[in-house]
Amino acid sequence: LPISFNLSYGYLYVNGKRGTYFSKWAASLLSCLGPLPFEELYLATQRFCTVQIPRIVFPPRLVIREFLQQNSEFSLDDDEVSLISGEVSELQGRQKWMYDVISSCAGRVIHRAKLFELARQSGVPFGTVAVYSAYSLYFKPVGNSCVTITGNTPSDAAIVLARDIGAAITVGTETRRWRVDGTCVIVEISVGTDISHSGVWSPKVNIRNLIAGRKYKVFVDGSQHGHANWSGNLLAGFVTGLQVLGANIGDPVQMSFDTSGEVLELSLLPAE
Repeated sequence: LPISFNLSYGYLYVNGKRGTYFSKWAASLLSCLGPLPFEELYLATQRFCTVQIPRIVFPPRLVIREFLQQNSEFSLDDDEVSLISGEVSELQGRQKWMYDVISSCAGRVIHRAKLFELARQSGVPFGTVAVYSAYSLYFKPVGNSCVTITGNTPSDAAIVLARDIGAAITVGTETRRWRVDGTCVIVEISVGTDISHSGVWSPKVNIRNLIAGRKYKVFVDGSQHGHANWSGNLLAGFVTGLQVLGANIGDPVQMSFDTSGEVLELSLLPAE
């Protein structure tokens, strides 16, 4: 840190000539959303740090607060943080899309299922929306499976309404039939919002016993689109493949697991 900083409780991480990681993130956040309560700024940068620098322990509040008080770039007044100077900026691209969608909702809060359904209609990648919903500086998870804008605290009534809207469009993935062909386990499913929106599938126990413990390369029409990995009893990583496949909620999809080559081939089936 520059000599002018004298922190009583610790230190911040320096990012070359651009200053600290924290000051860079905080400036980006405040320039877009305006002044924020200290706690909102702290939690947003802390969430973001867990992804950007996962092996670093984020500094405690005492360090961040003292740093803000000594940094001429920021103002900390009555527990509200703002930029002293600098141009106001706007969100761009997919984050701007998310901001506009959430801002249009009651209480500025939306259920993830509804957000993903709107993303599908607008051609916005689910994977990106999922990351922004959990780790973006500008958005934060709230309630149960809901998302709001950093700095916004929706009422309990608004959260309940968002959940009800999300529940109305939540459809579970159903296993229609399955079979074993040599080293391949072939499963036919009806696509639900769990696997389509979150990329997570919980197979039946007998199927799981045959395919578990492997990291599958996901293929659609001969091209690879990421991996499907195990997390406990769940297999996650279907979002990109299903988007490339063009599968909608309720569509029949075949998943062919090659347990020898650890390849998962996705294909659309004719509607019955």
